[in-house]
Amino acid sequence: MPHTFYAMRWFMLLMCQDFGMSETLRLWDSLLSAIGPQPESEKISNPRFEFINYIAVALVQTPQVRDIIIEGNDFSTCMENLQKAADVIIGVEGVEELLQRSTKVCLAWMQWEIKQYGYEHAPSKVY
Repeated sequence: MPHTFYAMRWFMLLMCQDFGMSETLRLWDSLLSAIGPQPESEKISNPRFEFINYIAVALVQTPQVRDIIIEGNDFSTCMENLQKAADVIIGVEGVEELLQRSTKVCLAWMQWEIKQYGYEHAPSKVY
């Protein structure tokens, strides 16, 4: 199932629809204060927002969410469960844990890209 089916609203609204105000502010603090490299081309409009992809991956990998998704028998049930994924993240502490997992996902991806392509040619611009 393509991630655009369930994650589009996470990306377009920067997750504010799925979290409370204090949780959203904590997420936005991480997204907006990140220091990413300056874009070298028009291809990357603002690399700091690439981190939201890692937040989405970490959210889907959360054990409670993963278990709910696996229980889904059909496409519509999986979609419904994915769109409710943020419901298992409770409070700012839950968002902190989500951000820590997101960072681990990001670092693992960066290590894989650097190993695969070399530092100078790695496609991601988060680092």
